[in-house]
Amino acid sequence: MRFTISMLILLLVLAGCASQKFIAEKGVFYPKEEAARLDGLTRLDIPVMAGAAGNMLATGDLQFLEGRAFLPVIVTSKAGSEPLTHSIIYALDGADGAVLDTLVLTQDEYMKFNTLVAARELFIVGEQDTLLHVIKADKELNIIQRYPIDIHYKQIHYAGTAHDKFRIVVSDRFDNLFLYEFRTEDLTLERSRLLSKGLEEGFDFSAEGRYLWALKLSENLLSTVRFDLSAMNPDPAYKEFMIPVNMQSKFQVEIKGTAGDHIYLAYTEKEDPKYPEKVTTFKIIALDYNQETSTQKAFAELPTTYQISPAGENVYFYSMQTDIKKALNTYGLAKASPDLQTFDPVVRFLETDRKVKFNALDEQVYKLAEHEGKLYFTGLYYQNMGKLKAGDTYLYRTSDNFRVQPQIFFGSFTPGH
Repeated sequence: MRFTISMLILLLVLAGCASQKFIAEKGVFYPKEEAARLDGLTRLDIPVMAGAAGNMLATGDLQFLEGRAFLPVIVTSKAGSEPLTHSIIYALDGADGAVLDTLVLTQDEYMKFNTLVAARELFIVGEQDTLLHVIKADKELNIIQRYPIDIHYKQIHYAGTAHDKFRIVVSDRFDNLFLYEFRTEDLTLERSRLLSKGLEEGFDFSAEGRYLWALKLSENLLSTVRFDLSAMNPDPAYKEFMIPVNMQSKFQVEIKGTAGDHIYLAYTEKEDPKYPEKVTTFKIIALDYNQETSTQKAFAELPTTYQISPAGENVYFYSMQTDIKKALNTYGLAKASPDLQTFDPVVRFLETDRKVKFNALDEQVYKLAEHEGKLYFTGLYYQNMGKLKAGDTYLYRTSDNFRVQPQIFFGSFTPGH
């Protein structure tokens, strides 16, 4: 499972947000009292194929190589009864976010995209004709070679490099985990290793940094299996944690993700079952995996979505908060300690000061990464495609009869700049 850590809790939308004054700079809008500014914001323009009813979008994790940021976007177009999927790899300038190159991978011609790895070259990992398939490309997104790999698997959980080798972790239909290791020069398979045999059903997987996690929550017991993929021979480490929450029916606890040596969970309390939308308590639990301790932090509002990324001894949060009544989306970045006991907002912005009457939340679009002291992030903006026509089957529409197409933006921010 790819955790999209929806847990930042910046109080990003203040009371009366719609009546606020906004300051526009370089196409980005800031609340009047906000002093910090983004380095830049680039709005991608992903076309909707002819005859399609609109695009559904997801993004892969950001990668970095020689001053460039690489953003994979998975595009699903609804055309007729069958959805059509293709992927676009964007190469963006790490300084200003300008689009430098693109590579389009159609599923029928190339492969179904899974993940992107940046090493000395780019390794694009996916599936073609039921086989594991890897494309090696240079930083200009020119394809160097394609490598079909005869490995039978159910799911890809990790791809990366360690010890000058290219590594992939997959599971088979019996829930066994295998590590495959290849020469980076020509992707010759050098060895395979069984990491774990028959992980029982119910575990979700998260690859973050040097670790691959398998996590399962059963009432107030969190079971964890962790693999250190920087080791020559990763062995499973097993731990269990009792969640410090009184597990009554009114509590809803969810695993929200990992960052460094911490696991994050969130829970809400709903006072009246007749009003399930009424959240009265929202807290995040930060579990220190090594110390086997936990801390909690309460927040006044439930954020719409959020991401977290480790950076040195701290973590950074990136959130999007939707004010449904005022139809405004406010984004924010904050610096925090891993246990969340210090929490300092650093910048807030709006992609537009216009009201958005349609909101297509897909948490797989919101990504945050730290690289060489700079924060990079992605999100959604809404492109006006014109008035609806009679019989129009367009996927996304506003309440006032306009077609709206969600699109991706790419932003950057230098803390303390």
